[in-house]
Amino acid sequence: MADEENWIKEKEQIVSAGDIGHDLTTINLLLSKHKALENQVISHEPQLQSVVAVGEDLVGRDHFGATRVQDRLAEIKTMWQNLLDLVALRRRRLEEAVDFHQFFADADDVDIWMLDTLRLVSSEDVGRDEANVQSLLKKHNDAAEELKNYETTIQALHQQASELGEHDRESAEVIMTISVWCSILTIFKY
Repeated sequence: MADEENWIKEKEQIVSAGDIGHDLTTINLLLSKHKALENQVISHEPQLQSVVAVGEDLVGRDHFGATRVQDRLAEIKTMWQNLLDLVALRRRRLEEAVDFHQFFADADDVDIWMLDTLRLVSSEDVGRDEANVQSLLKKHNDAAEELKNYETTIQALHQQASELGEHDRESAEVIMTISVWCSILTIFKY
């Protein structure tokens, strides 16, 4: 039982690490390591069950230390369940972190497009001659058409943001990004 308890404590310490990465590459690496840990936990369960079965056998045979054995069994089962809960929580948080950073990777593309388009449509240049005006008008019409196409992309990113974990969805970064997009889309539509 002591070996099992130590094994569980060691894994709890690993799973309780607060590091969830700071970019997609790091998070995916941590997620890969976490999957390996999950496999270790799953493959260790039969060994734990074997130790528990020996303890339950002692209790069932009214061994003189049955009460103490039963208490230890309850402790180890609680520790095991706690470990399983921590493993599931860590996986969920890592997956949420992937979604969070993927959102910003996707958002960067939209931000770059918006800045380029904003430069174009906010230019004071109205042309010097008819050919120049026609060229600027074509660029403006192309930007307006591209805006229609990007609006669905931005709506998809809004949806992606709404599906983030509660903590991430309500983060200042996400709220600010969405707010900026809405403001810029409003400017583009006028």
